[in-house]
Amino acid sequence: MRYFVAVLLVLIVSSMCLAGENVDPNAKLAEWKGGGITVGEYMKWWQRMKPEGRPELRTLEQKKQFLERMIDAYLMLAAAESLGIDKFPNVEEWIRRRRVGELENALNARATKGRVHVDSSEVEQLYKKRLTQITARHIVVGTYELAEALLDSIKAGVPFEDLATRYSKDPSAARGGYVGTVRWGDFSDRWCEHAFALEPKEVSEPFMVEGGYAIIKVEAKNTMEPENPEAERKRIYNYLYKQKYFSELQAFRDSLRLAYQVDLDEHAVIDLAARFAKKMQEMGLTSTVIDADVVPDLSEAKRKTPIVTFRGGSMTYGEVVDLILAQPFPVRPHLDNPDELMTFISRNLVDTLSVMEAVKLGLDKIPEVSTPIEKVKQKRMIQAFYRYITKDVDVPEDSLRAYFQAHVNDYITEPGYVASKIVVGTKEAADSVMMRLEAGEAFEDIARERSRDPFTAPYGGDMGFTPLGKDTEFDGFVAQMSPGDKRIFRSLEGYVVLWLREKRESHIPTFEEAKHRVRTDLLPSYKDQVLASWIAKRRQEVGVRIDEDLLSRLEVTSSR
Repeated sequence: MRYFVAVLLVLIVSSMCLAGENVDPNAKLAEWKGGGITVGEYMKWWQRMKPEGRPELRTLEQKKQFLERMIDAYLMLAAAESLGIDKFPNVEEWIRRRRVGELENALNARATKGRVHVDSSEVEQLYKKRLTQITARHIVVGTYELAEALLDSIKAGVPFEDLATRYSKDPSAARGGYVGTVRWGDFSDRWCEHAFALEPKEVSEPFMVEGGYAIIKVEAKNTMEPENPEAERKRIYNYLYKQKYFSELQAFRDSLRLAYQVDLDEHAVIDLAARFAKKMQEMGLTSTVIDADVVPDLSEAKRKTPIVTFRGGSMTYGEVVDLILAQPFPVRPHLDNPDELMTFISRNLVDTLSVMEAVKLGLDKIPEVSTPIEKVKQKRMIQAFYRYITKDVDVPEDSLRAYFQAHVNDYITEPGYVASKIVVGTKEAADSVMMRLEAGEAFEDIARERSRDPFTAPYGGDMGFTPLGKDTEFDGFVAQMSPGDKRIFRSLEGYVVLWLREKRESHIPTFEEAKHRVRTDLLPSYKDQVLASWIAKRRQEVGVRIDEDLLSRLEVTSSR
């Protein structure tokens, strides 16, 4: 976000009320063709700002400066609306998500109000349990039969950590199943019941957990008072409150499903998963790849066929596919997995029913809901308009060169490297990318198509120049590589196909080497100039008039 627009956006925050003295709140402080700003609106916008960020409104100049910023924002919003920017997919989706979120929050608060209580005896009981801590490892696998077989191997003397590394599907597998020091409540109650019943060196029988079956080995066990007992009791209270809150919320959601007579067609979900799997096979992708927009072939009739029906509506094949493809890559379900599709549909169904119920109760009309929705709409429209009005702006080559020559010392490079990356979600997807690279496809093309990193994908995966020490994770990867190498690494982001293009020592760059950084530094001011020019022209077109006499008589006093 550029500075000029950021200044305007600080006006668009939370809503309160403000009272002015000695003036009519409906009197116009500013007018122009097709619009204006009243005293009431002026005061309201000032009060919307966070207290620490509010400008002083003592002098006429201070009051006028704030009013000028409001006028600029109003003109931009009006222009954005006339261009239909609120209907742009990215803007509309942000508004939709915020509306869903606000309505859900309001409904959840109403459904759980006065129904969640935590007694001090419950806090004390859990406090005593948490005095005991264990150091443990665990293995999580998909079937009870495999868990039993692994337990037999452990009893036969095979090291627990070796089996965890080889077979466990939990993230702790990379550490031999090590989960660290655990107190009661750090894992599920079922897990804790099995774990804390063990003594050091003992191994549990297999038991069911979310995602499969677990075996636990306790390595150490002791009792230790927390450093701050009262702080620990407060954490326990919050933990129990959260548990009860979500339990109450789940009960409400279950009642909502019953009230709306939800009928989820499991056969349709299995059919859709099979269609995704078939499409993947046709594209040469292995199962579980979620990074490509793999859209199954659906006839118009099939797109309109319901997967789930409820009183007042339905979700069809086409709507489910569109919902999946609208999700950010990290939270998309595995397309060919019926269970994940079922969970995804159920989660979105909760959103749909919650919105319907909230609207039925009139919650969309209360200020606590409508104000944040309007705020995000204004913010996104101004951001989108700024991008629209400045989309063709660039810095002239001679200006780039002149600035570089005057500030060359600012661009002396530190030791580092130039690299590109493609981030995908699975090892299969990374292997698929490497195969395409080995077949001669351009790294940049694959990155734009497949990478789920929003910052580098539009630029063909280009990370630019990274100084050593800025990203220690990638520093470690680069240390294993030579310029020109392309390798797969497991990263916090997912699976990364990294292409090391160049390693650099500290040196004074040429203009061509520094050109991208210089443009990045200068472009915001050029864009701001374009926007300022547009605003000046627009003000002249609509004939903005300010009532300075009324503004000077305005005394600003806040009240809640």
